Amino acid sequence: MMKHIKKGFTLIELIVVMAIFSILMVGVMVLIDPVSNMFKNTAMSEKTYAYANNVQQYLQTKLEYAEDVFVGSANKMGLTNDGDANSEKLAQYVENFRKSHFNEVVYTTDGENVNYINGKIHVVRLVNKDGKLAGGDPVKKGQITQRVYSFNSKEDAKVDKDAFDEEVAELNPAFLDAKDAAYDFSYSLGVSKLIPKDKSLLSPVTPSDVKSGVDYKVLDKDFNNSSTEINAARLALSIVLNKKNSGTVECVNSGAAVPYNYTAFATPCAVQIVNLPLTNIAHRNGRSVGAGVGQTRPMKDPTDGKIRLQTAAESGYAFSMTSLDDTVDFDQDIYFIYCFTDEIDS
Repeated sequence: MMKHIKKGFTLIELIVVMAIFSILMVGVMVLIDPVSNMFKNTAMSEKTYAYANNVQQYLQTKLEYAEDVFVGSANKMGLTNDGDANSEKLAQYVENFRKSHFNEVVYTTDGENVNYINGKIHVVRLVNKDGKLAGGDPVKKGQITQRVYSFNSKEDAKVDKDAFDEEVAELNPAFLDAKDAAYDFSYSLGVSKLIPKDKSLLSPVTPSDVKSGVDYKVLDKDFNNSSTEINAARLALSIVLNKKNSGTVECVNSGAAVPYNYTAFATPCAVQIVNLPLTNIAHRNGRSVGAGVGQTRPMKDPTDGKIRLQTAAESGYAFSMTSLDDTVDFDQDIYFIYCFTDEIDS
């Protein structure tokens, strides 16, 4: 009678198979990891593009056909992130804008009866830190707000701190408040790029903020404390997007002649550049990189009461950044103050 012998794998064969399988798994993981990163980077790029496109459309609509534009930063303007507390100081900037462009500006339909004009001055804020609207409601980092002041051109018709429409958030809150809103958005003026920064070379203000297993990048202009290089002909905005749960690290370059702060962004992060053409101003000033003159309007001469055109000095600068910190600072909100000719009531 024949005996059936059961055959199986020897221990050595099993070990060899397991070794081969392990090598194959390592190979698969090596292939999957770049693909996974590619999907993550693509998702971030799409999110960055979508957000930046919204910001560009909004700001371009606001600034492209503005007649005169003032740009400033919160620290140079003495402002905080409490919108209501800012009202008095911000109104002073709006009053300076009114007086430098519209002081004693008038219109007449028959050359005899003279009327002072009424108009509107817009204030747009790019929020870089969580804060409050003028009405007290919270506003998140990455949001853009607007308030609109009414004014009269008579010399003593000073802009009142409460003479503005309610400050409102302009961007879709879904980008910032939705349950799947996993990203933070930060604004800086000028064209910058993100560069890798070794963690060992960071000088964090709070060392515990640096996370293990995370790489960091910085904006080149921020890290080098260099000028934003913006002007009337080259106004641009850099928008940095990074994961909320990874966060940022505030660092200081204490080795510089004058120590300065910069921000390190945990990866993954991305930057998108938004160009903001000032079409009206560029057309009026021949695309000069200088400030140029504002729109010249008829005015009542304060000495003899006669009607004449403003001088260049009386029409103010078309583009001014005297109250702007011309280096990158992600702790500071950015302000645009501007007006439109077609909103002047004559």
